[in-house]
This record gives sequence, C-alpha cells and structure tokens, in this order.
Amino acid sequence: MPEKDLLDRLPAALVIFTDDGLITYVNATFTSNFGYEADEVVGRHFEILLTKPSQIFYQTHLFPLLKMQGNLREVYLLAAHKNRAPLPLLINATRTLQEESYQNECLLLSMHRRDEYEEEILQAKRLAEAANQEKELALEALTKAHKTLQCQQEELKERNEELERLKQTLESRVRERTAELEESVQELQRISYSMAHDLRTPIRGVLAVSSLLLQEFGENITAEQMDLLSAQRKHALKLTSLISDLLIFYRLRSRRLAKEEFDISEMARSVIELLKSPSDTHNFQIADGIRVTADPDLADIVLEKLFQNAILYSPSGGPIRFGYCEVDSRQLLCISDEGIGLEDKYAERVLEPLERLHRDEEFPGNGMGLAIAARIIAKHAGALFLKGNTDKGTTVFFSFQE
Repeated sequence: MPEKDLLDRLPAALVIFTDDGLITYVNATFTSNFGYEADEVVGRHFEILLTKPSQIFYQTHLFPLLKMQGNLREVYLLAAHKNRAPLPLLINATRTLQEESYQNECLLLSMHRRDEYEEEILQAKRLAEAANQEKELALEALTKAHKTLQCQQEELKERNEELERLKQTLESRVRERTAELEESVQELQRISYSMAHDLRTPIRGVLAVSSLLLQEFGENITAEQMDLLSAQRKHALKLTSLISDLLIFYRLRSRRLAKEEFDISEMARSVIELLKSPSDTHNFQIADGIRVTADPDLADIVLEKLFQNAILYSPSGGPIRFGYCEVDSRQLLCISDEGIGLEDKYAERVLEPLERLHRDEEFPGNGMGLAIAARIIAKHAGALFLKGNTDKGTTVFFSFQE
C-alpha cells in the first residue's frame, strides 16, 4: 500500500475494492467528493456509490471488462453523492494481484462541471453555427452585391463609352458650327466693310453734285429747291458719318491693344478744343493730372464720342465735367452734363449700335457714338454705364480696367 499522505493528496478519489465488490480503502479526496467518511464505506459494496442505472452498468460492463482486461481507461459513470445528488465520474481502474487475492484500484475523477462544460460547448457550437450561417448569408449577400456592382460597372462603362461618343460627336458638331459661324461672321464683316467702303463713292458723288448745282445755278434756284439740296447734302453728310462710325465699330473686333500710361486729362482738353464751335457756351471743367493705362488712340475715340454726346444733349450750354466719381466705393472716370437727361430704363439700350431715343429733328446723330465707346471699354476689360434724370442731365461712368 503506498503511503497514505501521498494518496490523500491525489486530485482524484481513490477507491480500492475486492472482486466481491467490498471497499477496502478510500483516500481523503474521496471523502471530500462523496461526502462519506472512510468508516462509512469501508467494508461495504462499491455499488452503494452508484445510481441504479450505473449499478446495472457496473454489473454488466464495467467490472466484467476490468476483470477481463485488467484495466479500464476513461470510462464515464454516474455516481451518487451521500446526499444522493448525481456525481458524474471519469474512472480509470487497474486490477492487481495482492497476496494471492485480486484488488481493484479505481481513480474516480469528479466530472461534476461536465454538464456545464457540455452546455457551454453546445452553446458555443450553436453560436458558431449561427455565426457560420450569418457568414454564409453575408457571403451570399456580398456575392450578390459584387455581381450587382459588376453589372453596374459594366453599365457605367457602356454609358461612359456612349457619353464619350456623344461628346466626340458634339465636339465635332461644335467645331463645324463654330467654323460655319466664324465664316459667316467674317463674311458679314467683309460685306459690311465692303458696303461701307463702296457707299462712300456714291455719297461723295451726291455731295459733289449738290455743291456743283449750288455753284452753277445758285442764282436761279428757288428757295424750295435750295431747301431740297440742303436736305440732300445734310443726309449725305449724316450717311458719311454713319459709315465712318460703322467702320470704326467693326474694326475694333480685330484691333490689337497697344496700352501705355498717359495723362488723360490733357487728352480730354485736346479733344474738347477740336469739338468746340465758336458759338459753344458750355463750361468745360476738366480735373487735372488723371493718368490711366490704355490704348491712347482708342481712349481718344472714347472721349470724343462721350464729349460729343454731352455737348449734343445739353443744347442750352451749362457745365460739362470730366474727372473721378465714386461709385460703390470705386473710383471711376466720369463725364457729366446738365442737359436733357436720361431715364434709367434706357441706360443699357442706348449702348447698342444704331439705337436712338430721339428724331433727327430734335437731336441729330447716328446712334453709334455710345456703342463705339462701350465696345472700346469692353475691349479693355473695363466697365461703362450711364445714370441720368430727365431734365437734370446724364453721367457716363467708365474705367479701362475693372
């Protein structure tokens, strides 16, 4: 018999019984696991430790196998605690011959948490199966989504290809239409330019004939005939002025800017000296020392057209001012008069070519002056606009750059 202290420290219960089933020894672990004291079980049959079904199993399988094989390994058996509570055991047994008689040494490893472990294992298994099902569903959904995405990508690719084809077709059409439009514009410009040039010769002829008639037959011409010749000469001169302005207007499109800095105040004084007639009663007030950067030749035309306009529409004389004006915190050049004025609703209309608000009998003109000035300013990427009040004059604001 091994030493008792060593056997008592075993983590499993040790029970030794004879072939008759009588218990001859139990260790301390047994008493703690089963609730029996040693003297309560020694000398009693091994079956008192088993439940009824386990007793049958002991009689029909466990002991016959032990007797036949001489050992058992990891056999599960349901025992009973002293208080009759179920006590699952894992049995390892060895049969040995001691002093001409056999004894059976059984190590009984308590499996009282096996059910919990099995439940935990089953729960873990169920969770794993559920997770696997979710994974399969997710994989299936992902596969469908991938197929859908592939279809969408193919569809998008087809649409992009179609858009690219349409874009190329559209670009080709735009190029064709642009070329046609440019050709039409150039043709229109050539025609307009040719007409303007070609019209000058017959108009000069009309003026020459009128002058010749007045010289040759002046004494014999009646007052009515004189009025007709004067009207003819007046209309021819107006047509000449219109043709000149139209040529200036159309040439501006292809004109290249030659910008430089200069004193526009001095330019304004020079323009006024050319425009003033001996009978002019206007009081011209020119601010000194204003310098700008622009194309001087075109700036000269702007001043000429704007001063002409101011003189024409202030027939009673009065002040005409040139200088800086502040508009919305911006310093802009301005030319103002105190003439007949202008309603705001016409302020944009009068900047269009050939647009006039008055008959020749009221104010002579050809409707091109402001249009030419506006186109020159636009060519400089500047701004030009008008503000006025009826009978209180008009102010033209402009700048050669924003």
